[in-house]
Amino acid sequence: MPWEQTCCFRLLRSVWLRYRSFSLVSDPALLLDGIREYQEIGIGPPIWQDLHELLDRSYHSLHVADVRIEEEGTGVEILADALFEKVIYNLMDNTLRYGGRVTRIRCSVPDTSSPLILFEDDGIGIADQDKETIFSLGFGQNTGFGLFISREILSISNMTIRETGEAGSGARFEIQIPAACIRPIQ
Repeated sequence: MPWEQTCCFRLLRSVWLRYRSFSLVSDPALLLDGIREYQEIGIGPPIWQDLHELLDRSYHSLHVADVRIEEEGTGVEILADALFEKVIYNLMDNTLRYGGRVTRIRCSVPDTSSPLILFEDDGIGIADQDKETIFSLGFGQNTGFGLFISREILSISNMTIRETGEAGSGARFEIQIPAACIRPIQ
């Protein structure tokens, strides 16, 4: 595949276009630090990953206090890019950063004909006008990479993500998964 068609190139180009007019470009090292950990997107083959373990690692690495995590149907493996764990981490991190007084994070895999992962919280939710914008590079108050990168990571594995919660009642992210990319833990 030509370099211009790789996810890494698209990502670098998007970052450059977004930040070229800002002072960040005066320090290229700072810009590169923001995306360094994502340079492996799409490089290797997809791997089977235990969803419960990903949730557990993210929960503990964020040192979550006073927020309980609930799981239902998470005894599954997901066939995805090796950076799929960063998607789970980013969703949890965003909940803690922007959700307000969050007390509960819930991840479930409903038994439906079209497989999906639901990631929900009881925070302040996402305003209707921001439901698509949150996936844009630069959106948010931190780095502006998290949900943008998450969508890129998922797209490598033919997965999609969208926010379907109600503002004021918590965020709700739906990750659509191809049927061949989810299986019960053996």
